[in-house]
Amino acid sequence: VIGTLSADHHRVIEAMTRMLPAEHLRTATSTRGFAAFLRETLPTLAPNTLVAMLSDNLRVSANGWAWEAVGVFDVHADAVAVSPRLLTAEGLVASAGEHFGFGGVSGAPDCGRHAQLDSGYHSWAFCQRTVSLVPNDFSICRRDFLLDALRTVPQTASRALWGAWLGAAAARSGGRIVFTPFAQAQYFPNHPPSSQPSQNELFDFVKRHHDLIVHDRYYSRFFDLRPGHNFTLATPRDRAEILNPLLSCLQGPIDF
Repeated sequence: VIGTLSADHHRVIEAMTRMLPAEHLRTATSTRGFAAFLRETLPTLAPNTLVAMLSDNLRVSANGWAWEAVGVFDVHADAVAVSPRLLTAEGLVASAGEHFGFGGVSGAPDCGRHAQLDSGYHSWAFCQRTVSLVPNDFSICRRDFLLDALRTVPQTASRALWGAWLGAAAARSGGRIVFTPFAQAQYFPNHPPSSQPSQNELFDFVKRHHDLIVHDRYYSRFFDLRPGHNFTLATPRDRAEILNPLLSCLQGPIDF
């Protein structure tokens, strides 16, 4: 099942249907965002269904993406979502595993690396691994996980925080999100810039999940959270430089 973020979805659906047998594919679209679409669609799906959510500003560039996701779910019984690798139109990494707290609410420390030539910190950009959340524009999730997650995700959840809401739901339920570079999509040239969440939605997320932002499980608390300083050692003051503006809506001291 593929839900896109706008009605201009034909190029995405066409690409998907070439990669999967028709009997394994059911497509649907929504112009109101993923949350509203899923609330209507998920109850009609079988319990073991995998749901792929893809924005129409991406083209899938790895033909085996679906079978890669199936393999991840088969190997990891606690996996609830697969986080693909996203590339810019120029072939640079836009997302290769996302973590709470990096650069703000969340971010991808490997953003900007050359997708083919730079393997990143201990080559983890080329490896499957557990991460904290999924990209906003492309993910593959278990249907049952999404049903549970929607109980806590606001009706008005925006595209800008969609991956963070799902990541928080996975963390609270003990589910695993697996990044894999073998499921990959690339942005079309001149795609619209990422939208920003409203102040109300941002504060709502921070108040509910500030502990995840401050202490991400899969990105060392000794690493810097500032883009450009990724994977370098940081002091609590360095980390606070990024986190304090976010946490200004909270009362009381925060331990970094």
